[in-house]
Amino acid sequence: MKRHEALVTLSSDHHTGLVWSRKLKKVSPDSPSSEAKQLAREFLPQWDNDINLHFQREEEILLPYFAREGDFTHESIWTMLQHHIVLRRDVARLRSEVTVELLRQIGEKLEEHIRHEERVVFPLIEQQASDTILQKIHAELSE
Repeated sequence: MKRHEALVTLSSDHHTGLVWSRKLKKVSPDSPSSEAKQLAREFLPQWDNDINLHFQREEEILLPYFAREGDFTHESIWTMLQHHIVLRRDVARLRSEVTVELLRQIGEKLEEHIRHEERVVFPLIEQQASDTILQKIHAELSE
């Protein structure tokens, strides 16, 4: 799927999220707790350095620019933000309580979120935002 250059960086970030989603969903319910804890130790730095940073860039750059011209009250935008909140809540739980069920749940929610952005939110933004706004988004995300 061809993305406007303004959204290419965010769209490519999704690859990391999907890789982690797959890893988290694949953890076996029969895995020993040591294996689950190791997976969580590997995932949390990726969350902090990539995935949560991606969420912040969407919330602080993408959506404020989009709100200038687009329908920021569109249900898909609210769904996107709800996904951010739920994933942050679940990752906060993971920091203190590592369970296979929670790892799998985060993996499923992360995949659902990424698919929602790629299939619904990004096309909405590409459709409603002017070229000027998309260029401003691109410039800020490229800094």
